[in-house]
Amino acid sequence: MVAIARTRARWLTRIGLGFAIASLLLLTACQTLALPIYQGANWQFAYPPAWVAVEEPGPATIAFRDPLSPDRNLSLLISPVPATSQLTDLGDPPTVGYTLQTQWLNQPDRGRQVELLTAEQQETALGPAYLLEYAVQIGQQARHDLAAIALVQGQLYTFVISLPAREFEQQPQRYREILRSFQVLSSR
Repeated sequence: MVAIARTRARWLTRIGLGFAIASLLLLTACQTLALPIYQGANWQFAYPPAWVAVEEPGPATIAFRDPLSPDRNLSLLISPVPATSQLTDLGDPPTVGYTLQTQWLNQPDRGRQVELLTAEQQETALGPAYLLEYAVQIGQQARHDLAAIALVQGQLYTFVISLPAREFEQQPQRYREILRSFQVLSSR
């Protein structure tokens, strides 16, 4: 009787271990599935599969939002600048990131504090792009914003992902992958 109980316990342990391994493999496969790509006239980016395009994105060219959690979103804003401008004319990545922080993003009078965390340059076929990360505090809410900035042929492209800090902390590589996916494909 004891031998049968031990054998049953071993089999249950093996089944449980096998189930745990299968679950881990399935979870890993789900996390590495290809992200959908949205392509515009001369640019493209990846976005989370469940997110949907916003019908009226305001000043943005396009925006996506998680329909289950509207405080998770991304957007692309395209602004005209002088055709002779280069991204490096604006400064290096930390300078541009800090300028955005101090001149556009910080709004202490509205309870919004922004801190530049990282700033780096990514080379693309059409020139450099700057990748920036910010910690954002809006009242009691902690958020994390990521931005990719490119300047090509008189167009300044600003791609932004904004989400609660806890969401970013759970999947930082996923959101950085989405940030790095943004690219301008041609100069129009």
